[in-house]
Amino acid sequence: MVDDPVLPLKHQLAQFIVERLDGWSQIHAADLLGTDQPRISDLRNNRLDRFSLEQLIRFVSRVEGSVELKVQWSARRSALFAPSRRL
Repeated sequence: MVDDPVLPLKHQLAQFIVERLDGWSQIHAADLLGTDQPRISDLRNNRLDRFSLEQLIRFVSRVEGSVELKVQWSARRSALFAPSRRL
């Protein structure tokens, strides 16, 4: 079974956001991100279950960042998902 990739992605996005807002007060950061001060506290304290992936992506864009998603297929299991050929 494959681990859920969403949580590590949320952690990475949150880290980028927190680093970008380093030195900002929670009130000013909240204003920039379009949220409230308690949410900034949650973000800085890594309480990511309170954020959707979509919301974190929006926050990245509000601090002048962008998110790109890259899909890679595992070479050893690719044959399992190859399209079948009809004869």
